[in-house]
This record gives sequence, C-alpha cells and structure tokens, in this order.
Amino acid sequence: MKELAKKQRLRKILYSVPILLVLIVPTFFLAKGALGILRKERENSRKVEELKLLTGELNERQDSLRNSIAGLQTEEGIESEIRSRFNVAKSGELVAIIIENELPATSTEPTGFERLRKSLEFIKNLWWWN
Repeated sequence: MKELAKKQRLRKILYSVPILLVLIVPTFFLAKGALGILRKERENSRKVEELKLLTGELNERQDSLRNSIAGLQTEEGIESEIRSRFNVAKSGELVAIIIENELPATSTEPTGFERLRKSLEFIKNLWWWN
C-alpha cells in the first residue's frame, strides 16, 4: 500500500502545473529553434540552386570567351575583329557605300474626305443615342 501511495504522490508531483510549465517552456524554445533551422535550410537550398544555375551560365560564357580568344589569336580573326569594330578596309580595297532611297513623307493630318467621314459618324452616333 505504501508503494502505491508513493507512486501516486510521484505522479501528482510530476503532473503538477509548475513542473509541466518547467517542461513546456524549454520544449517551446527547442521547437522554435528547430523551425528556424528548417526555414534556413530551405532558404539555403534555394540559394544553392540559384548558384548552380549561375555557375552553369558563367561556364558557358567562359567557353564562348575562350573561343573568341582562340579566334583572335589568328590573323583572320584579328582582321575580322578590326573590320567589324572600326569599319576599315585594307589598302587597295574599295569600299562601297549603299544609300537607301528615302520614302516620301506622308502627312499625318486627316484629308478632307476623312474629316467628312468622321463628322458624319459623329452625327450618326448622336442620332442613335437620342
């Protein structure tokens, strides 16, 4: 009987409000910390994916720049780059300048017929609304 009374007293103490509060408060802070860690882990995994994409793009750019550098190490590459950037020709070459014909200017002002048509449409709209 004494053992049963001891167990009941122990249960009463363990399930009392102060002891439960003492256990709940640290549990709350531990859970809050765990949620914060999960949030940061998700954010970091998103950032890692963005950095992987950026790394891929930068690797592609590096390859294209290496190809451009390889092209510039030849005489033809240097010559084509100079021609494209500075619009020059070699001595003895002729340059043809092509000028396109300019189209005649059109008036943006409405003609007399368009004014008459708009006026008639305006009168017609007034007639239908009344």
